[in-house]
Amino acid sequence: MLKVRIENTNKIEELKIIDPNTGCNWVEDCIGNCDDLKNYDDETDTYEMGQYQFDFWKNYLESQQVADEAKKECRSNLANEKVEHFDCDILYAINQANEMIDQPSAIMSVVNEYTK
Repeated sequence: MLKVRIENTNKIEELKIIDPNTGCNWVEDCIGNCDDLKNYDDETDTYEMGQYQFDFWKNYLESQQVADEAKKECRSNLANEKVEHFDCDILYAINQANEMIDQPSAIMSVVNEYTK
């Protein structure tokens, strides 16, 4: 879990995203790779964010979590000969998404095609 102190309110919130295959919480990698973890408070062991920034990440992480879990579930229900094609379609859809925020919906589009 990533503890976040919301600027102006000092409210402490948490962010997380768990890889459904490994159980690893990769929230710091996700947000850090976007260079959005700039203010860290050693005393409270929290990162500082504005409310808008926090809401953006919370919404994105929740969408990505749902997409990742749906992808895993769909993949586990496919016949062996369709798994490789599914994986390629997922990668293609992610690569076609222009922005990171579009990736969850791209994943869900592929999942929906395979679960018709």
